[in-house]
Amino acid sequence: MDREVFKRNLNTNDKILDGIAHHLYVCPKDSKELKKHLLFRNQLRADELDCKEYQELKYKIAEDAKQNRKTYAAFKEVIAKNFVDKIIYKAKMHQTKLDII
Repeated sequence: MDREVFKRNLNTNDKILDGIAHHLYVCPKDSKELKKHLLFRNQLRADELDCKEYQELKYKIAEDAKQNRKTYAAFKEVIAKNFVDKIIYKAKMHQTKLDII
């Protein structure tokens, strides 16, 4: 894959850092993975209905996962994949149309 994932180690006894629960994804600037992330983000920014649909999908996944992060990640990988692929395809088609103009 074209990206690296850095996960926070919790419980370092640092009041500030232990309150941050996130992962950092890093991609080379010319990677296919970064291009897909940006296409997805830009399409959601451009289309309010797509954004709302993704929001509802993520809430549903969180509800089904009972707020368990590992279960949520596993569900999201399977359930949201088709949606993400659809949005990226839509963004590519929109981008292609703009290139033609």
